[in-house]
Amino acid sequence: MTRPTFQRVFTSLSILGILLLTSCVSVGPNRLPHDRFDYNEAISQSSKQQMLTNIVRIRYLDFPVFVSVSSIITSYDYAGSLGLEGTAGLPDDLGGDGIVGSANLAFAERPTITYMPLSGREFTQRLLSPIPVEAIFWLGQAGWDIDMLLLTGINRINNVENLSFEANPVRGDTIAEQSQRRDIENLENFRRVIDLLWYLADQEVIELQRENESSLPKLVFDTDGRQEHLPLVDELKDLLDLDSGRDVFQVTTRIARRQSDEISFQSRSLTSIMAFLAKGVDVPQVHIAKGWTEPIPVQKSVDDQFFIPLRVHSQQERPSDAFVAVQYQGYWFYLDQADLQSKLVFQMLSALFELQAPAGVTAAPLLTLPTGR
Repeated sequence: MTRPTFQRVFTSLSILGILLLTSCVSVGPNRLPHDRFDYNEAISQSSKQQMLTNIVRIRYLDFPVFVSVSSIITSYDYAGSLGLEGTAGLPDDLGGDGIVGSANLAFAERPTITYMPLSGREFTQRLLSPIPVEAIFWLGQAGWDIDMLLLTGINRINNVENLSFEANPVRGDTIAEQSQRRDIENLENFRRVIDLLWYLADQEVIELQRENESSLPKLVFDTDGRQEHLPLVDELKDLLDLDSGRDVFQVTTRIARRQSDEISFQSRSLTSIMAFLAKGVDVPQVHIAKGWTEPIPVQKSVDDQFFIPLRVHSQQERPSDAFVAVQYQGYWFYLDQADLQSKLVFQMLSALFELQAPAGVTAAPLLTLPTGR
């Protein structure tokens, strides 16, 4: 090898080594957008799967369990080497002029994810305590479907009860059929009340007025110049047993000893909302035959709408186009991507969970697992 050729090779390897070293400096920042969105998507998907799994568990009379991701720490390891050796001025029988070079760069990502089981007395109390009524109104004022919020989150309005939130009927109950019919009648009346509230609010006949952000609102009727809506106002007041001569009612959560100028909203707990929605889980017949859970007939109203606003389908094969899918007891349970109502209800449930039972409320031990080598 001639001296100029030797120098050119040496120069090329030197430039390669410099490029390898400088590339190490830029890999970290370049990885940030990619990793951030990947972890964001992974957390989003796992949160939806966890919520759906717990709804299915309740349908099978199992208790929901939640685990939060409290932190993600990612480290990047770089390892590079550059080697160069050569000979010059030797006879050809001894190898002559020659040069051998090598270069390599290794990159590894080692994320450490910290999981926190959500448990303990305070967290359980949050799951079992009624959701504040004002929180439901806050979500409604923020643009959420108030019709769905009331149907799902409210157990009763005055003397009008919603569908019960018991996950399953009692096995062997001789009056189960009568109880179910009564449940359906209650729900039909409750839906009518919600429809009237929603329609009259949309027509600006009734309005929720609040003195300040921390106080419960008042329900105000304004029928001046809206005589055509009086029959609906009278129907609503009659269904709720409200004083027909009053137009302002203080919202309260009290059921017993309700005053004539009050309207009572009794909200559900997070677990009771999940139990209510669990009635919309389509359980495989083979599981019912084995006695793993009780059948709940799919009920529809007179307008052919499902009473339960969440529909969870089941099948043995993994669904190809699902909003969220989980595997449980050998079957896949999923929400149809095209079922917009179920997706909205599922999103609302997730929002209520974050509001009512945020992560970090318990002092449970942390479990930290390295996920890479």
